[in-house]
Amino acid sequence: MFGSLSAGARQDHNKRARGYYRTDDQTTQGICHVLGLRAHTQHITLFDPCCGEGIVLSDLQNYLTTCTDDQISINSYGMEIDGQRYLASCEKLTQVLHGDALYGIASSAWASLLFFNPPYGYTKRGIKNVRLEQLFWEQHANRLMPGGVLCAILPVYLFYRDAPIMADWLARYLEPGQTRIYRARTDQFQQIVILGYRRISKDGLVREPDPALRILLDPDATYPDLPSDYLDTPLYEIPEGRNPEVFRIHALSKETVQHMLEGKSAKAFFQEFKMFLVTEHATQQKLRSVGPLREGHIPALLASGGLDGIVADNNNQYLVRGTVKTVLDTREPAKEKNPDTEENGDSGSKNHKVTITTRRHETRIMAWDMDTYELLEVV
Repeated sequence: MFGSLSAGARQDHNKRARGYYRTDDQTTQGICHVLGLRAHTQHITLFDPCCGEGIVLSDLQNYLTTCTDDQISINSYGMEIDGQRYLASCEKLTQVLHGDALYGIASSAWASLLFFNPPYGYTKRGIKNVRLEQLFWEQHANRLMPGGVLCAILPVYLFYRDAPIMADWLARYLEPGQTRIYRARTDQFQQIVILGYRRISKDGLVREPDPALRILLDPDATYPDLPSDYLDTPLYEIPEGRNPEVFRIHALSKETVQHMLEGKSAKAFFQEFKMFLVTEHATQQKLRSVGPLREGHIPALLASGGLDGIVADNNNQYLVRGTVKTVLDTREPAKEKNPDTEENGDSGSKNHKVTITTRRHETRIMAWDMDTYELLEVV
């Protein structure tokens, strides 16, 4: 995704950072000043599709736990493309997926609050250049439940210069008369903070856009600063949420496995994984030989996967995987002297080179001890 970003010094840095620019602490604190909890709320869910190190959601979660004397549970969900930031966010949030959030799969309408600060810039979609903010919005806007709170941090020029369609999308997405736009505390990225409730549509019809959000199309518009202190009455009350029924990315990275193995769920992970392997092995079709096996059959069986699977001895179970590698050995034959050509001063091999290529198969069998998780090579 980030390989097709537009060029330039700032864009080059954006590629190296994989689109990551952490929300500054002052802006996060200003957002906290306008948030509160709806009365009698017992469980809320927070979602950030580009969570970075998980700092913002963690700060929001810590703040919201202080907003009530009642017992409340808060679950925070995130997605992150960078391996090290993913591991850092796993220490702070309830569940984090490692991978490109544009390929993340999740249920609709479950998050109490959607924190939306995606990568900025252009990328290719087919033959067209599109803004990354558009792609992330199309993918994840429906994670927020109707009546939930949107907190979007976006560059102000996105709306009047690069993607005016985003202004229309937000005007139809947010509840009219309830949206507020502030300046971020830092001017480094020309950001604005958009806060509002997602519309509740009982009949499922698309309503007219909120005319107040036409201000986003004005390049000369000015916006107030975020409140510098907590308000007596919060401007936005976060409603009751639910955990997503589906939340996954179809990829398994080494960082994901590392987190699983180091976490509290490592034992359960191995038990589930072992059960999966045993089940898969039990459902595999067994191969029967029509004649006695010979040594030359082994490479063919390994190459076809016929010898893969689980084997056991008196002590342990092993997951066995065989591979066959074709190797070409090339050599030049010994030159034979020809008396006839030597008398004429012609070596006979000036423009003619002879090589002999021999094809051979190398087999390799690896076994994974399913009790000690040691990887062995079977000689």
